[in-house]
Amino acid sequence: MSARHAVYSLLAEDPVLVQDFQLGPDRIWATYAIDALPRTGYTLVIRWGNHPFEIETHGPQDLSVWCYRSLDAGRDYAGHLRILERVIYLLTNTIGREGEDGYLNQAFANGMSDDFVDEVYGATAMNASFTVLAR
Repeated sequence: MSARHAVYSLLAEDPVLVQDFQLGPDRIWATYAIDALPRTGYTLVIRWGNHPFEIETHGPQDLSVWCYRSLDAGRDYAGHLRILERVIYLLTNTIGREGEDGYLNQAFANGMSDDFVDEVYGATAMNASFTVLAR
């Protein structure tokens, strides 16, 4: 089991992310699930850490949530910061959320990245990283 669906649904159903930033289910993606970003608005990408030696069924898992915005919109990172602060608030204040594939028991924030430009996506980006306890 993992907390993947619990995390995805927590973010995709949050009224602040949906209403203030238009980050509904069509703007939140798993790693490698999107080849090109939309040219307008923000996009979130959820990246789970790799566990090459065994399949994690419970316990700590690495998670990063990436916030992207097309370079066409400029290089202002204020929106990225507000979105990631909301993501941190949601994940660190949620305990025992059930998903289709397991439970999000608890998440601990490990910090945010610097502002940077992702040349592949042609976007400004920032991320927040977490340690997630799942079962």
